[in-house]
This record gives sequence, structure tokens and C-alpha cells, in this order.
Amino acid sequence: MSAGGVQLDFLDQDRVERAWRLAPGRTRVGRAPDNDLVIPEPAVSGYHLLLTSGPEGVEVRDLGSTNGTFVNEERVQSTAALNAGDLLRVGLTVRCRVRLLSAEAAPAEHWLVHVNTGRAMRVPLAFVLEHLLAGDDEADEEAGPPHALRIEGDRVIAARDGVETEAALGAHLQLGPHRVLVVDGEVARERTLTAVSDEPWTLRIDLDAGGGPEAAVLDPDAEVQGVVRAGNRVTVLHLLACQVLDDRAAGLADDEVGWCGDEALMRGVWGRQWSQKGPASFQVLVHRVRKDLVRLGLSGALLEKRAGRSRLRPGLVQLQVSRAPEG
Repeated sequence: MSAGGVQLDFLDQDRVERAWRLAPGRTRVGRAPDNDLVIPEPAVSGYHLLLTSGPEGVEVRDLGSTNGTFVNEERVQSTAALNAGDLLRVGLTVRCRVRLLSAEAAPAEHWLVHVNTGRAMRVPLAFVLEHLLAGDDEADEEAGPPHALRIEGDRVIAARDGVETEAALGAHLQLGPHRVLVVDGEVARERTLTAVSDEPWTLRIDLDAGGGPEAAVLDPDAEVQGVVRAGNRVTVLHLLACQVLDDRAAGLADDEVGWCGDEALMRGVWGRQWSQKGPASFQVLVHRVRKDLVRLGLSGALLEKRAGRSRLRPGLVQLQVSRAPEG
């Protein structure tokens, strides 16, 4: 492997659209927002492939994706080596070229820390905060104009609706309800950054609030940042939060805590009509809940989705539930 590392150049026809430098170790790639590298394309599976980068080179392993992983148009059946110049295809249309970097040419690596939740993720030199947190590229009209960030040298510039805010690398930025900082990847990695939030924010869910069911997000000073009052979305959050609390009380490990079957969630939201709604309606509902979380200063990745099940990821926020689950 080159001393500068390995880079994936994502292609739009034959033009490089964006680049992603692989960090040493494992990089999980897919459509789900908690991947290391998120590709928000319908033909890309939630957890599509795994890249392992080490002194011996780069290996790709397909994770049982629907539309496959291909190296030089040969489908990867289990694992395959990646070499300089290889064409990697993810699903039907996403293509990238493998490139070795010299130490001089290697771009700086940066991480964004979302202080509200303590979540950390690698970022390119330019990105949209709300899209990154929600895990897709769709605009959220209810939240107003998004924050477009770019990294220039040792400065971070955030622009929204024509107004720019600037901070040094490693300094906090308050962008609407989101408190973030961007750091140099040579200084800090994900394992140390995820503990940056000593006072996690709180998701408080009250089915018996005076104005109807609501889910409120509170900052570390217990100030309400915003409220969700759409009944179905509050119900989803309530069911998931209760599952987390019940599983913790039962002493389950974190990787087992909080998982609810999608069918049970649909029954909880729509009752006897759940089968008439179907999985597509549930996916839309999950998408809207994630948008609500981002709008209120949390991360869309707080709601984790796997095949046939969902959960609120434990440890990212404190949970307060006003009423014990029924039944």
C-alpha cells in the first residue's frame, strides 16, 4: 500500500464527482445513516459492503447486498482484493476508481462531532450538515435553509441563507439547534470523539401532555429545543424508547438493547389497520421521524434501521418516558 493511503474516486460518467480517502481498518458502506461511508441511493443496500484497509492492501467484502458488489464488473461472491486502478461498482450505478496516494498528495482527513449526541463521522471538505445527520440528500422544507459547511485550511465556514459563520478547526459552532465541531483526523479518531458529549441531550416523550402526545428534545440545561406532536411519529418514538428502557432493565448488552420488530411497531401505530399500510408506509414514517430528530438538534442516525427491525441507539441521548408501555 502507498504511504499516502488509498482513495476512492466516485465517478459521474468519466468525471470524478467526489473522493473518499479510506481510513486504516474497516469502513462499512451502505445506504443506512450509521455507515462509515453513506451512499444514499435506492439501489444500494442499507449495509452493502465492507472495506478493510491495511498494510497488505484493501479487501472488499459484500454484506449480502441485493444488487451486488463488483470489481472490474466481476461480482464479488465473498471477498476480493482491490488494486490501484480497479473499478468498484456498488449496486447498479455507483462506480468509483481505486487510487493510491503519495504521502505528499494525501488530503487531510477531517471529522465532524455532533456535540448534541456525541456522534462523530468523517466528512469531505464540503457538505450539508442536515443532509449528513439525516443520512440522505433530501431537503427538509420544514427546517428552513440548511447549513452548508466547507473546510478551508484551518478554518470551518458555515453558510446559511447567504450568511456565513466561521470558526477554527477544533472550535465549537452553534448552527441552529446543532452544536458541532470539526477536527483534524490526525489528532482524533472516532473512538475518542464519541465520548465528547459529557452531558447528553434528552428525548422526553409524553403521551398524556396537555396539548396531546408530544416528544420534546431538551438540551443539557433542560431547555426545550423543540417538540414533535404528530401522533404517529410520537408513538414510534414512545415504543422504541420503552423498548430501550425495558432491555436495559433486563441487563441486555448494548448491541442487543432496543430492537423492535417492524411488524410490532406498525401494529402499535396503526392498530388493526397495520396490514393495509404496509412496509412502504412504515419506511415513510421512519424517514419523517428521522427528519424530526434532525430538526430538533439530534441525529437521524439515532433511529437505527436494520432488516425487519428498528431501535433508538442506546447511549446517544437520555430517555424520559412519561408512561409505561401498555400491555
